Amino acid sequence: MLLIPSFTANSNEPPPSKLSLSDLSMAILKSHFFLLFPLLLLHFHTVSFAQTLFVFGDGLYDAGNKQFLSQNRVDASFPPYGVTVGQATGRWSDGSIVPDYLAKFMGIPKISPILLTTADFSHGANFAIADATVLGSPPETMTLSQQVKKFSENKNKWTNQTRSEAIYLIYIGSDDYLSYAKSNPSPSDTQKQAFVDQVITTIKAEIKVVYGSGGRKFAFQNLAPLGCLPAVKQASGNVQECVKLPSEMAALHNKKLLQLLVELSRELNGFQYSFYDFFSSIQNRVIKSKTYSKPFIIIVTITFYKRFDICLV
Repeated sequence: MLLIPSFTANSNEPPPSKLSLSDLSMAILKSHFFLLFPLLLLHFHTVSFAQTLFVFGDGLYDAGNKQFLSQNRVDASFPPYGVTVGQATGRWSDGSIVPDYLAKFMGIPKISPILLTTADFSHGANFAIADATVLGSPPETMTLSQQVKKFSENKNKWTNQTRSEAIYLIYIGSDDYLSYAKSNPSPSDTQKQAFVDQVITTIKAEIKVVYGSGGRKFAFQNLAPLGCLPAVKQASGNVQECVKLPSEMAALHNKKLLQLLVELSRELNGFQYSFYDFFSSIQNRVIKSKTYSKPFIIIVTITFYKRFDICLV
């Protein structure tokens, strides 16, 4: 297992005018903290210094916000969702989701959806919601900007120190690229690049808003190969092959996102990040499915370091 590290803002190296592949390689070799995804890690004694978690994103991280905004039936509020935990909770899963596992590792309760106004938010809040996008204004959901605005409106629930020590977990963008690919089946390379740049520019602006409110420790899970999603393959009429364009867009997004994080780590004092390559994890299991015969379970844990560290387990 490879622990994936990051750049820090304290690096003495001058920021490059343009990031090359070697720059990105170095980004993976210098770290403050990293993501681990092993199931077995939960069997070992672990300590998390961070005791607060803020979550932003789409349905992959939604802990139940959708049911408070939608006027229609929200499937995640009914079985078979939640069957492994005894009841449906508004999560788009048969049980727990990535933020739940991270909270467990941190030794804190599951983080409640921000729209559940009666919840205890002493350990953070979950702003993620199904169908969320970076761009546009889809109905009955919140864009990333709206989620960050909601965070800003509620930030006084937590002290400055709490916000600066918290982890900010983010996964978003899938719906942007799926909608784009559906509306633009044959875009030019220039058009693809321009759309990704719009998404990344917006993400950058919202990261800076959170940073301005005290956020320093950001954890990103990059996008999956979207063309390999079962629903996307089914819609294409060929369930045996992944659809090229959505996965291309996701790959381009992931490259640009990592470049952005490297740049911000050099630009913003104290900015720290981790970057999990979810794209490769899913792609390997699609292409080499026989190698991964057991169920694929993601357990997220984050450890903070103030020195260079790479560990192979």
